[in-house]
Amino acid sequence: MVLGMPKPIFGENSRICNTYRRVSAQSLQFTRFLVVGGVTLLINSLLLAFWTDVVAIYYLISAALATEGATVCGFCLTEFWVFAGRRSRRGRGRRFVMFLLMNNAVLILRSPLIYTLTTSLGLHYLISNALSIVVLTLIRYLLADTLIWKQARLAEIGLDAPTPDMRDLSGQEPSGN
Repeated sequence: MVLGMPKPIFGENSRICNTYRRVSAQSLQFTRFLVVGGVTLLINSLLLAFWTDVVAIYYLISAALATEGATVCGFCLTEFWVFAGRRSRRGRGRRFVMFLLMNNAVLILRSPLIYTLTTSLGLHYLISNALSIVVLTLIRYLLADTLIWKQARLAEIGLDAPTPDMRDLSGQEPSGN
């Protein structure tokens, strides 16, 4: 590329290709978040059914207990698969506490929804729970991506090389052109 010339629109190091790489990486990350959500929804539902049907605890209290159990599993999968390799300015313990607080805050929003769907619409409590989780998934992803696993600036962690999130899906680092 000649000095003073604008960056090419097409080609391996173009704006379009670099934008595509970022969007592809974010899409993959969101897809992984949804898969983890499906796994934790199953765990949450199993725990909810156990606490409600086997132990005979009121379903809204059972939902809180199920959320705590599913949160531990969800954090591990999110930490080691969804945001694996992301360099964060926060330590793992702090991210776990933030993830736990996020899920408990979302539970405060979910509980009235579960109650309304179950008592007013007559849906089974497990269906109400699943619907409440699905409805709030996007909010949870946005909080996880922008707050809990917020990527550190390279200068803050003393690196000059790009982090794995800055690489395209093939693992190649984007060129500085």
